[in-house]
Amino acid sequence: MIVSPGMSLGLQAAATALNPYDFARLSSEELGRTLTSATTTLGTEFDTAGVLNYAPNNLALYSDDLSNAAWTKSGTTIAVNQAVGRDGLSTLDRVKEAAGTGAHWVLHDTTVVNGSRIVMSGVVKGWNRDWAFLEIYSSGGTGQQYLSINLTDGSYSEIVASGGAFIESSVTDLGGGLYEWSATVTASSATMRLIASPAESDGTGRPTFAGDTGKGIYLGGLQIEQASLTQIAPTPYHTTTSAAYFGPRKQVVYDGAAWLDKGLLVEGAATNMLTYSEQLDNAAWTKTNATAGANAAVSPDGKTTMDSFTGDAGTAGKSLRTAVTMVNGTDYVYSFFVKKQASFIQVYSNSGWGGNSKANINLSTGAVSADFSFTASAEDFGTFWRVSVEGPATSTSSNIYISLITDITSARGSSTAVVGPIYLWGMQFELGTSPTSYVPTVASAVTRGGDDISILTADITGWDDEIGTFVVEHGQMSGSERLLSGESNAAVLYKSTNISTYNLSAALNSANGDVTTAGDHTSAVAGDASGRSITVDGAAVTSDSNTFIGTDITRLDIGKQDNNSNYLNGHIARITYYPTRLSDAAIQALTA
Repeated sequence: MIVSPGMSLGLQAAATALNPYDFARLSSEELGRTLTSATTTLGTEFDTAGVLNYAPNNLALYSDDLSNAAWTKSGTTIAVNQAVGRDGLSTLDRVKEAAGTGAHWVLHDTTVVNGSRIVMSGVVKGWNRDWAFLEIYSSGGTGQQYLSINLTDGSYSEIVASGGAFIESSVTDLGGGLYEWSATVTASSATMRLIASPAESDGTGRPTFAGDTGKGIYLGGLQIEQASLTQIAPTPYHTTTSAAYFGPRKQVVYDGAAWLDKGLLVEGAATNMLTYSEQLDNAAWTKTNATAGANAAVSPDGKTTMDSFTGDAGTAGKSLRTAVTMVNGTDYVYSFFVKKQASFIQVYSNSGWGGNSKANINLSTGAVSADFSFTASAEDFGTFWRVSVEGPATSTSSNIYISLITDITSARGSSTAVVGPIYLWGMQFELGTSPTSYVPTVASAVTRGGDDISILTADITGWDDEIGTFVVEHGQMSGSERLLSGESNAAVLYKSTNISTYNLSAALNSANGDVTTAGDHTSAVAGDASGRSITVDGAAVTSDSNTFIGTDITRLDIGKQDNNSNYLNGHIARITYYPTRLSDAAIQALTA
C-alpha cells in the first residue's frame, strides 16, 4: 500500500492514499500477491461469470526443496538452491545423476480430489543435459501423461498411455535456459504424482541410461492446483514448505441482473455435516416415493453433476431425507442449490430440528413461507436459488427432509400429486444461523478452516502505530466481528455493543452509525496518542481518549481477531490507510 503524506487535514483537502487495498478490483490471484494467506484448507468462491470455483491453491508440499522427504529420489542426489528460478532467486535444486545404468528420477505425490481437474506446473533447466522427461499421472488410477522436453529450445511432445489424456499442456521459455512447463489433466485417484527425470534424448517412456555424475537437470517451483472446470493454465506460483498454500477468496453475488464482485471474503471455520453433498443417488440419501437421477443438469460449478429428484406417480408424499447429529439447543442451518423452475418444495424435520416447523419455497420466484422456529431464504444465484433454512436443534439427532409440495401454503409433510423433477446440488448442514460458502463432501463430513488473511505493516508506506486513519468499506456486521486487528488481539476496528474501555480498540456501535443493517457500509477510525474518533456511513463522530493503536504490531489481520475468533463472515471491498489523524469532518465525509 502506498500513501502520500503531508496533505491538508481539512474537510476540503483531506490527506489522500494512493493505491489503497481495493479488493473488489483485484482478482483472487492478485489478492494472493497483495496479501499474506495462512489459510489451511481449500475453499470455494464464485467468479464474475457466476461459476463456482476453487480459490487459488498449491497443494504440493516443499515445492522448492527437493532435498525434503516429500520428494523420493532414485538414482539421483539433490543439491539445493543451485540455479535461479522464475522468482529471480536461487531456488532451483540440482538433480544430479548417480553413476550406474538405470533410471534417474525424483518423485512427488500430492493428495487431490479424485475426478477433479488438476493443473500441474513447474520449472526446469538443463545441467549438461538437453532433455527432461516428466511423468504426470494419478497413482493407483488410470491413464498416464508424459512430457518430453527439449531443454535447448523448449520444444516438447505429449505422450499418453493406458487411456491417459491431456486437457492442455505448455512449455514457456523464461529465458536463460529456464522453461516453465504445465499440464492440465483429470485426476483418476486421490494421489497426483510427478516423476521427473533427466534424459539423454527424446523418448516415450521413463529413460534408463548410464548416469553421469556431472550431469542432470535443475528443477523446482512445483505447483499442483485443484482447478475449476474452466481453468487450463497455472495461476501465479506460490511456494510452499510444510503446508499447502490456500489463497484469499472473493465474494461475488448476483443482484438479479449481474454478478457483482464485493471484494475479499473472510469466513470462520465451518463443517458440512452431510455426506455425498452432490450425489443424491447415494444410499446416504433416502428417497420415499421418489427417485434421484445422477448428473442430470449443469451445476453451479459448471459441471453436469446436479441430480434430479422425481416423485413417483400418485398422491403420496414424495421426500428426500438424510440423518444429522446435533447439540440440543444449538442453531443449525440447512442450505442447498436448486434450479429455478415452476415448482414448490418444503424443508422440515421429524421434530428433532426446528420442532414442528416447516419452510415452503417457491422455486419460480424465490418466495418463502416459514413458521414457528424456522427462518428461511432463497438467495439468487442466476439460474439457481441457494435455499437456506435455519432453526434450533430440539434433540441430538433428526432426519431432515426436502419434499415436493403443491403450493406455498402446503401443510407440513403433506401429500401431493406433483412429481417434478426438481434439480438439487451442494447440500450443506452446519452450525450457525446463516450458510457459509459451499464445502463439498463425499464419504465423510468436511471442515473448511477459517480464512487467515493479513497485511504486513512493513508493506504499508508511512505506517505508524501511534497515529493514522483507516477507512474500510465492508458488508453488514452482526456480532462482535473484527474488520482489522493486530497481533496479540490488538483490535483496530471492530463491532461491539459499546465503546470499548480497553486500549488498542475502536468499536462501532449505534452511536456512531449502524453496521447491522443490510447492505454495504463504510467505517473509519482516526487516532493518535491523544485519542480516537470513529464513524460509520457519515454518522455523528464518537471519540474517546484511548490511543490509536499504541503498541508495535507487525501485521494487521483482516476480518478476524488474532486468535482466530470474531470472524467477519462477510466481505471487505476496500481498505485505505492515511498516515495521519484526519479530522472528524474529514472521516465523516469519507464515509458518507
